[in-house]
Amino acid sequence: MANMQESGLLRRRFIAAAAAGAATLSFSGGKARAAPRKIKIGQTGTGHAHARSVFACLKEVTDDYEIVGVVENDPRRREALKGSYQGIPLISEEQLFNTAGLEAVVVETEVRDLLPTAARCVQAGVHIHLDKPPGE
Repeated sequence: MANMQESGLLRRRFIAAAAAGAATLSFSGGKARAAPRKIKIGQTGTGHAHARSVFACLKEVTDDYEIVGVVENDPRRREALKGSYQGIPLISEEQLFNTAGLEAVVVETEVRDLLPTAARCVQAGVHIHLDKPPGE
């Protein structure tokens, strides 16, 4: 089981780094150059089995991402989370979607809420990371 978890964590780190590199590369006169800006990203939900590991990967790629906040709609889980997301604020979904420059959201809700939450993110015009299973 540990090898599967390590493998998954390595896969997520690779994907995060590759996506960040591709998203921040701009072209000028045929020469590639790295753009100085960070990708603004948020997380919605903390109930999925991989929520902590995905967040940890994003925190490691600090040159590429600015984590704007974490949304948790379950009042009990939200109360239990206070202070546990390393200085990243717990915000509402409305605050997340109203964040200027938001480009992506990591959807980490409980499985039953993954698809409706992902649909709201897409309707808000942001890219999503949606882990499997994508619903019940």
